[in-house]
Amino acid sequence: MVAAAAAATDNPLTCSLFPSQATGVLQWTERQCTRKADALTVTATFELKPPPYPMDDLEPHMSKDTFEYHRGKHHRACVDNLNKQIDGAERDDMSLDDVVLVTYNKGGPLPAFNNAAQNRRPDYTSTSMEKLVSWDVVSARLEVAKARAAEREIEEARKRKEELYRRKKPA
Repeated sequence: MVAAAAAATDNPLTCSLFPSQATGVLQWTERQCTRKADALTVTATFELKPPPYPMDDLEPHMSKDTFEYHRGKHHRACVDNLNKQIDGAERDDMSLDDVVLVTYNKGGPLPAFNNAAQNRRPDYTSTSMEKLVSWDVVSARLEVAKARAAEREIEEARKRKEELYRRKKPA
């Protein structure tokens, strides 16, 4: 079990609800503690990972400052609180999805459930946004639309000139 936990320490968490297995917002990290007999114990904690896009990509709908505040305060607090709540518990080596399921406790949520679920939401959002919106495709389509608009404008100006020329031309 220790070897398995140590082997998986730098692997990002994946979501078992999505078959794509996209990289999530949280990842396992290795924490080593020595005990009286110098035994090595490896436990997993959740850590906030940067989103898969720049923090100002949501502008003008959400400012970079708002996004940074939300991640830096609210989401950071959820991650830290979850780590405190599962520290030393049987849930210490579970995936985030497993923590959500176990702490739901058949409809009687345990204290760690809210923080685990709150940590699951940005993972879901990032995964969904990455799947639904390809910023490269959006940028390419925008450039094509701008080029077409410029071509239409040039064509309309050409037609206006022709019309003026026809009106001025003696019959």
